[in-house]
Amino acid sequence: MAEILKYFYFAGSLVRKSIDFIKDSEPPKLIAHKLRRDSKNKNEYFVKITASDISGLTKKAIVTLSVNSAEREIVLKLTNDDVYSKNIYINAGDSEVFIKYISLEDYTGNSKKYTIE
Repeated sequence: MAEILKYFYFAGSLVRKSIDFIKDSEPPKLIAHKLRRDSKNKNEYFVKITASDISGLTKKAIVTLSVNSAEREIVLKLTNDDVYSKNIYINAGDSEVFIKYISLEDYTGNSKKYTIE
């Protein structure tokens, strides 16, 4: 974070004003990811992504799932400052489901697509 100081006269007095700004050229960092299958309803999954960024995360993240080798994109909503989450339903019985990619973006336009192995 950087600070700009400005001095000006107001009503005969010298006034100092400070403006803080952030220069952000780094994409968001992926902290953690989780895909959990519901123990009762085998078609329901919970997806949770934790990320961080100095300028703030956008309201959505895109997750690409692999469902029996077919790709499916889902959009997760930012649920607090650094967590995206969503319940999803996959009507495929005993499918093999895992996270393949996670795409994150910040408010300054920096983005990154993470490959999950």
